[in-house]
Amino acid sequence: MLSSKKTKYAVVLMIFLIGIIYAKSAFFDFVSFDDSLYVYGNFRIKNYNLENALWFFTNFEWGHYFPLTMLSYGLQTLFWGINAPPMHTLNLLLHLLNCWLVYQFLVKLNLKPFTILFVTALFGLHPIQIESVVWIGTRGGILSTMFSLLALNSYTKYTDSKKNRSLVSSLVWFLFALLSKSSALIIPL
Repeated sequence: MLSSKKTKYAVVLMIFLIGIIYAKSAFFDFVSFDDSLYVYGNFRIKNYNLENALWFFTNFEWGHYFPLTMLSYGLQTLFWGINAPPMHTLNLLLHLLNCWLVYQFLVKLNLKPFTILFVTALFGLHPIQIESVVWIGTRGGILSTMFSLLALNSYTKYTDSKKNRSLVSSLVWFLFALLSKSSALIIPL
């Protein structure tokens, strides 16, 4: 049986290996399906400013309401322009962070070390994750997952400590998850 310290090292190594597996995606180009609508063909992203940033909070983008996702595209274009590799790199870094957050959540559930390692690996390597990591237009899924995991981690902290600050932070993270992708609506369930 692995100690908690050994489990942590094993998860760090596993996340590093997941990063190596997905590293090639950092050099991919844009996909012509949604990436043109959300990023390289989007007037508000190409000309990103405060007015355009605020516009995302008051309007739907092709039937979707995900202002934080659109803000993430806009902020990236301020630093790196309309450039696919930095956007793919950010998707990969967010996915690796999500793997760590899954690990943190499972530890808070007091699961056995093998279960923690297995579930974290399954989350990080499952083929369903490929789309979110390598396709820029689906960043909302990665952001929503990150904020949802932060909400769950905060909520488990609240259930242990009963501190209102943890409950409020859980609700704030949940709101951020909703503003990244509407599918986060199921998190309270």
